[in-house]
Amino acid sequence: MRRLLLLALVVVIWLSPAIGADLQRPTILVYSADMPGFASRIANALQEHFGSGYNFTVVSDPSLLSALLPMPDTACVILAVMGGREVRDLVDPLVAYFENGGAAIGFQGCCSQAQADGLARSVFPIFGNSTGAGVVKDGRPVNEYVREQTLPDFSDLPDHFDLIGQFFTFSADLSRRPVSPKPQRGHVYTLFKDSKSGAPLVVAYENEEGSRSVSLTGCFVRPMQGARNYYGKLVDDPLFVSLLEDSLNWTLKGKTRYSSFRERWPGLIQSEKDRIAQVRKSAEEREMQLRRSKMLALSLSWVGGLAACLLILRWGFRPTRKG
Repeated sequence: MRRLLLLALVVVIWLSPAIGADLQRPTILVYSADMPGFASRIANALQEHFGSGYNFTVVSDPSLLSALLPMPDTACVILAVMGGREVRDLVDPLVAYFENGGAAIGFQGCCSQAQADGLARSVFPIFGNSTGAGVVKDGRPVNEYVREQTLPDFSDLPDHFDLIGQFFTFSADLSRRPVSPKPQRGHVYTLFKDSKSGAPLVVAYENEEGSRSVSLTGCFVRPMQGARNYYGKLVDDPLFVSLLEDSLNWTLKGKTRYSSFRERWPGLIQSEKDRIAQVRKSAEEREMQLRRSKMLALSLSWVGGLAACLLILRWGFRPTRKG
């Protein structure tokens, strides 16, 4: 396994002149197993805003996401999931990723303890144990957002706005009244609440190590184009895209794995290039020495053969003595 990893690193380094720009661009993983079209629409909208400085990659397979999370250029993961089954097998990898300097944005499916367990406590600390419903306006199910706290990166959003979202998840007491998220460590900022219930709809979280996440407890959408809460209607809303842009900007400003990777990567690439160049030089020198040895052996063989021929000729044509 170790040899395979070393081989992969060597291949990356040999290819770095051609793909060096991509290797140093932060990668944003956008994941949805049930609605890859939703993930693609999100990725396209964010790519258009952030431009070529970021590499947005859509992932629909949980095993592939688990493999990509530890990659050093993974700067953030956006989990566009509505149901916990999409992340059930990803809880441990996602928690490990976040606790080691990851950045994450999660939708409703990541915020329910019954569905996502550790994610809803350690990464998106909503501790969701109850579900609320929005209202219907102009035939559309929406959540009514009201500002609770302000962070500079979210100041461009209005204090009141509506977004498509039929349901939202929240932490409730025995009387089903909303309870503010209180993780064991770190800082929580409830940025927007539901106008009627007071349940959090947008929550920013920074743990003690500096990893950041944003929980979007509403924005519940469906994949059918005929549905009133079809995901396309949500992504077409400029306010939703602005909310995503602000969330991504804020999470990336945390103390992330990628910021450390970005500082060390050029030096790592150069040192590996120097090492490989030295290995190549040594191999070329050994090859040259081997060629010289073969040439010398061949020359000696020819000299020896000629000497033997001369001896044979001299012996065969020596004068015959008469008795």
